[in-house]
Amino acid sequence: MSASTGAPGRDAGVHLIIDFWGSTLMNDGAAIEAGLRRAAAASGEPVLYAKLHRFEPMGVTGVVVLPHAHLTIHTWPERGYAAIDVLLQDSATAHAALALLKEAFQPTEVQVSEQRRGVLP
Repeated sequence: MSASTGAPGRDAGVHLIIDFWGSTLMNDGAAIEAGLRRAAAASGEPVLYAKLHRFEPMGVTGVVVLPHAHLTIHTWPERGYAAIDVLLQDSATAHAALALLKEAFQPTEVQVSEQRRGVLP
């Protein structure tokens, strides 16, 4: 059975749960979309869909969907905080995306949790 038909043994990727603190761009929808798209490009997969919503008076939520992955963001500019979710094919690709996100948003503090997805215990 191949991985595409649900064979055990091949995981579904690496999931990074990321907290950014201290970025001044947490209310800038254009900068956020550009940063997410740059990070998504690290996957080598085409962007299928990107949608961001800017809240009034502040905050942005968004998603970038790839064929086998995604990136999401939810911001709280009043707290200087963003919750970011990166699910990509492998650790190297996910960490390359993380490096691009750090470059784009310039947070002062970063917390990252990494989990393999689709792996049986």
